[in-house]
Amino acid sequence: MKKLSTLTLTAALVTLVTVGANPALADTYLLDFEKDDAGNLLQAGTKTNIGEQWAKFGVHITSNKGSNHPLRLFNSNCGPDFGITCSGGDADLATGPSFGTKPQGNVLIINENTNEEPDDWAGGGIISFAFDKPVSLDYVTLIDIDENLNNTNGYLEAFLKDGTTEKQSLTLGTDNSLSTYDFSYLPEYSVTKLDIKLPGSGAVSGIKFRDFPDPPKPSKKVPEPTSTLGLLMLGAMGAGSVFKRYK
Repeated sequence: MKKLSTLTLTAALVTLVTVGANPALADTYLLDFEKDDAGNLLQAGTKTNIGEQWAKFGVHITSNKGSNHPLRLFNSNCGPDFGITCSGGDADLATGPSFGTKPQGNVLIINENTNEEPDDWAGGGIISFAFDKPVSLDYVTLIDIDENLNNTNGYLEAFLKDGTTEKQSLTLGTDNSLSTYDFSYLPEYSVTKLDIKLPGSGAVSGIKFRDFPDPPKPSKKVPEPTSTLGLLMLGAMGAGSVFKRYK
């Protein structure tokens, strides 16, 4: 029975030194426009407040084209690999093996007009991602970045919390091309906003970022080790004397 009291004392001491807060982990988000921030599937053509569908992730999306050219979701799983006609006649936004890309599903576009049917606008524009708090920006993927003869200076521009910016020029591609722009080299948790300036037609197929972890919860208050050890020893001695009586 003495062994039982010794094990109890050892377990109590182990608990004493391990009580505390667990380290916080950052939340990683791959915004691919398939679901909203509650996990609900989104249908292409969704037009009601599309820029706030991920507000719980701390990101808000707008464009500089206003209500005449609203943001829309376009189903890029169309064309020869899916047997579905691409909406708006935009076969250049189709993805899949025939084009050497993985199917991208919903992608984000600036719409040609206010109609519900998704149809990317050839006039281009700026799509902005504003973050509630600075994030680590990993990468952005774009589809079908076409050149507009009147606007050839497309770019991605990250705004940092220290007031500086980091800009990358867009690589003009062919129809159905998929391109990735890496921002993982930027300081962690430094990006407050991202602007994507499309020189013509095109779409955003994904953006991956990580937000700053919440601070760990305060550790539970525990007694001083010396006083606790004394109390435990006294308890163990008392328990030992009780156990002896029943030997």
